[in-house]
Amino acid sequence: MLFQRYKYYILGFLAVLAILGWWAVLEVKKPAQFQVVFFDVGQGDSIFIEDEERHQILIDGGEGKAVLAKLGKAMPFFDRSLDAVILTHPNRDHLGGLIEVLERYKVDRVIYNGVESDDEYYKRFKEIIAKKNIAVSFPRYGEHIILANNTRLDFLFPLEGLRDKKVKDLNNTSIICRLARGEKEYLLMGDAGLDEEAELISNNVYLKSDVLKVGHHGSKNSTSENFLKAVEPQAAIISVGKNTYGHPNEAILERLQDLGTQILRTDERGDISY
Repeated sequence: MLFQRYKYYILGFLAVLAILGWWAVLEVKKPAQFQVVFFDVGQGDSIFIEDEERHQILIDGGEGKAVLAKLGKAMPFFDRSLDAVILTHPNRDHLGGLIEVLERYKVDRVIYNGVESDDEYYKRFKEIIAKKNIAVSFPRYGEHIILANNTRLDFLFPLEGLRDKKVKDLNNTSIICRLARGEKEYLLMGDAGLDEEAELISNNVYLKSDVLKVGHHGSKNSTSENFLKAVEPQAAIISVGKNTYGHPNEAILERLQDLGTQILRTDERGDISY
């Protein structure tokens, strides 16, 4: 009697399950494509990288929960795992969204600089890593991650380990990465400022790249003329939202325009994909 009363609901539910099952199978069999997506998460940074073998890396997560919807759009609906999460530095506009990501996704490895900070978000970030027993790395110059099809992510900064160190300016501890795929290169600066840029140049770190993710949302304290001469970017990504800091700074925009660099802003274009 009970089945008869609800049989159409039960059959409908089973049909939905079957459709979702087949959809998942088709998604798994569908070949992945290489993608680098600069998520529009408002005033903050978040970058998603995926290769053809579905290796997935998330660099920063913005401050709020917007990154969850972005990941849901970039990844198959059934996929709730990431190979690596990289926190460039523990400021909330890069860290906040990663807390929800760590809570909701299976993350194989977390990569961060390990500097000291009393920020409550940072404490929560490290508590989740410990609770879920996630592997951790503290990268420095010379280390790298190999991805599919001649793609690699090189760590350019910090030049030396920063673990447990107290610093005055967290921005200038940003992990800087360079993603190279064939002849295409992306320089990802976090919130690195003039001091970090000068240190890279003085240590003869190779910086030339096609795409520059501009440091610190286009702040006047980043993106020096000498640095741009070393990078020679064809395109500059500025991850920025509504803010009271004057980001991006007009002088930085003019500096990029003078070099003939194409400027792409997440507050104007939304997500920016390659």
